[in-house]
Amino acid sequence: MKKRELEDWEKEECSALKAAVDAFNTGKSRRDALTQGKIADALGINQGSVSSYLNGYNALNAKVASAIAGLISKPVESFSPRLADEIAKMAQSSFESNVEAGPPIYSSPRRINIEGTAQLGSEGYWTSLDQAAGWVETYSRDEDAYA
Repeated sequence: MKKRELEDWEKEECSALKAAVDAFNTGKSRRDALTQGKIADALGINQGSVSSYLNGYNALNAKVASAIAGLISKPVESFSPRLADEIAKMAQSSFESNVEAGPPIYSSPRRINIEGTAQLGSEGYWTSLDQAAGWVETYSRDEDAYA
C-alpha cells in the first residue's frame, strides 16, 4: 500500500519545525546541538522517524510537535498554529468535568471544633484513632458540625 502524499500545508509545518530546530542549533557546538538522535531518544522513536517528520514525509502530530517544541524552547504555534490549537483543545477538555457548582455560600466562615482523628478501617468502618483539640475555619450553618 502506497503512503499518502502530504498536503502542502503539512509539508510547510514540517519545514517550519525543521527551520526552528536549525535556528536553535545555530552557533552551538556539535556536542550541544539538538540532533535527530537526541530528539528520537526524547520521543522514544527512531532517528529515521524524526527525519521523516522534519523532512515532510510524515505529518506532524500533537505529541511530536509538543515534544520538539519543548526541546527547542519554542511554542508550537510558532511552526504550527493548527497543532497549537489542537493541543489547547485537548488541555481544555481534560479540565472539563461533570461536577456542577454548588449553591453560592452567603454565610461567613466560622470555627468548627476538631474532635479527633479517624481512619477508614477494615470492612468500610471508620476507626477512631485518638482525641484531638483545635479548630478549623469553614463554612457551615450546622450547629452540630465538627471535624
